[in-house]
Amino acid sequence: MRSYGQFCGLARALDLIGDRWSMLIIRDLFSGPLRFGDLRAGLPGIPTNILTNRLHHLIDGGVVTRDADPGTGRAVVRYRLTDHGAELTGPLSALGLWGASTMTTPYEGEVVTDRSLAAALLAAHTGRRHRQRIFQVEVADATAHARTVGTSVEVGAGPTADPDLVVTGDGLRELLAHTLSPARALRDKRIQITGPRALLDEFTEAFHVPLAGSN
Repeated sequence: MRSYGQFCGLARALDLIGDRWSMLIIRDLFSGPLRFGDLRAGLPGIPTNILTNRLHHLIDGGVVTRDADPGTGRAVVRYRLTDHGAELTGPLSALGLWGASTMTTPYEGEVVTDRSLAAALLAAHTGRRHRQRIFQVEVADATAHARTVGTSVEVGAGPTADPDLVVTGDGLRELLAHTLSPARALRDKRIQITGPRALLDEFTEAFHVPLAGSN
């Protein structure tokens, strides 16, 4: 990998994670360790050799580690973030929110994946104090869930057992931007829920993705 050759924190960070696909690999590892095949499946369009190259670079930089789980039979190799790599959760979540501030609908050919949706929920968490809740969100073919308790949140890709509330519908972006109220979203059938109506208010208090130009 080419270096910027500057003794600068930002330059060093870009040396480590600034190559194409690297930040998305880290994003997908936010929700837990993954096998090589799982990473490749969750990053449509990434060539196998590029994924291998990026993982080696992130391992060498102390961002990712490669572990073998003994289990039964052949050991299963998984990639996970190191403690140093996990410190990127805040900065990359902030960068994701900045990027999302001008996003309303996908461009042609863009997809939402389970792990990108999980990372979006992680970034969107407001940190407000709540009772323990499990929210599941469904967007197109993607599903993710978030468990909130107190001021913390844990996210996961895919569905979860016994969510307290399931949220879906084409009004989700506006709902998260707080430009569409829960009451109107339900009245206009822009949002569909499975679970108690009152929990939709809690959901919008717990998660917020601002849109540029909106209050």
